[in-house]
Amino acid sequence: MPTRLLLDHPNPTDEPAGSTLQISGTAQYRSTDGVWHAFSSANISLQDGSTWLSGADADANGRFTVPVTIPDQGGTWTLNVDNPPWYAAAPTPFTFTVDQQLQLSATAAAVDAAGQLSFNATATSSNGHFPANRVYIQVSPDGRTGWKSIGYIPLTGNVTNLHATGPASDPHGYWRLYSPAAPGFSAATGNVVHAFRYATGITGGRPNVTTIGSGGTLTFTGALWQQGTGPWKAMPGATVALMYEPAGSSHWYLAGTTRTASSGAFTLTPATPGTWSM
Repeated sequence: MPTRLLLDHPNPTDEPAGSTLQISGTAQYRSTDGVWHAFSSANISLQDGSTWLSGADADANGRFTVPVTIPDQGGTWTLNVDNPPWYAAAPTPFTFTVDQQLQLSATAAAVDAAGQLSFNATATSSNGHFPANRVYIQVSPDGRTGWKSIGYIPLTGNVTNLHATGPASDPHGYWRLYSPAAPGFSAATGNVVHAFRYATGITGGRPNVTTIGSGGTLTFTGALWQQGTGPWKAMPGATVALMYEPAGSSHWYLAGTTRTASSGAFTLTPATPGTWSM
């Protein structure tokens, strides 16, 4: 007698690799009068070519559910009715695509005095591939909202404990790795890491004159500021150094230091012509 399998979802797409897929449907047989009936106790098997993957028996209503673990790659399997020979059935194709799963994480985030961000990154996917062969670095001011991509890490396969560096747009920001959804890939977001370093800045810092005679005096004045997580504030009691490059030289020398007042203000008075920096 002819048989058939009516699948509830004949062609699922974007199934997560490693998850359990429940292939369900109804088994039927056709009697000699041409009417289709529920095929109770039908033996259903799922195969990948000649390899048996899973199986189940239909209930009294012909209903069956065959569980199977989704592999890393999509493909086509076949469902078969394995009852004795007087039941005839052609294999029923079951085509699926896989939604690759990514795992992203970052640790040991830090921002150095030159404003360079560094952290260790781990990026793995269920098939070793990534959309556009990259994952993005994102920054947020509070670790919850306003995430924006500022760069990416190129990848040609899974990596663990990769040391990544790049310019820090926010010296006390929150960072994470991110991969957008793409055909065959789920979107992925890594854990949030926090790096903190005060930003500093000098206002003023110019000499009172740029040309002086022998024995004259230059006076540098300005103020030193710092910024943590809030607005810029004066930085009292900090050391400001004045660096000096003599005319015709390519080397810098320390010309003097001073400490800032409670207002962050400072004054330095060297007396040698050249180029100055602080």
